[in-house]
Amino acid sequence: ILERMFTIFDSNDDGVVDAAEFLSGLSVLVGGDQHAKIRAAFDMYDYNKDGYISLHEFERYLVSVFTVLREQNKSVFEEENTTPEELASATAQQCFEEADLNKDGNLSFEEFRDWYTQHRGSGYRQSAAVFVS
Repeated sequence: ILERMFTIFDSNDDGVVDAAEFLSGLSVLVGGDQHAKIRAAFDMYDYNKDGYISLHEFERYLVSVFTVLREQNKSVFEEENTTPEELASATAQQCFEEADLNKDGNLSFEEFRDWYTQHRGSGYRQSAAVFVS
């Protein structure tokens, strides 16, 4: 997650996140409008920067998110008898079933945005779009 945040914050691709880039990125994640936050989340998932989120990219990111969440609340994962990897896979599969409208195996920004905003804040969407609120 930190590597992706660094890459996104480093807007001029010089390998350094200066104060202006850091504050700009942080302001989007914390205080930006809904569209900017959804765009930031999409960019976090789009690891190879091709403009689409693949199932693999989505799962990879969610494993990181759910691993952090497990450390904060281990009992939930124990009660549900699941791992971050299993939860990430199930969440990504469910998202793609609902959001990949053209069934091409990738999510465009529009598909991701529409999926997230349809039922904002519910269960797995809340976890999947951890930076969007």
